[in-house]
Amino acid sequence: MSLTVFYFFIITVFRQIITFPAWWYTQGLALLIIHLYRMQVIQLKNLAIFSWIRHLFTPMFHDYTFVGRILSFIFRIFIIGGKLVILIVSLGLRLVVVILYIFFPIFVIYALFGRF
Repeated sequence: MSLTVFYFFIITVFRQIITFPAWWYTQGLALLIIHLYRMQVIQLKNLAIFSWIRHLFTPMFHDYTFVGRILSFIFRIFIIGGKLVILIVSLGLRLVVVILYIFFPIFVIYALFGRF
């Protein structure tokens, strides 16, 4: 009985070792990309850039004077620019995560066997 359990354990471990790279680069990568895409969509909604663009020419604090309109336009341009910078930096960091995910097994294999 214990010998068959041992063989089953060994076969399962070897199967997992053999199928791991295929999973890592197919299903695992797809799950990571889907998760990062959802995070980016949530961040886009939280930053509300489109709402700021839609109200770009609406005066802030109901100040309908010429100076109030100009100042609110300038402030909103700076706020939209800052939010776009945040969005682009976070997208870049997410792309770095995908690249690191792709090359991580190669780094591990090199770290384990590259010194021989």
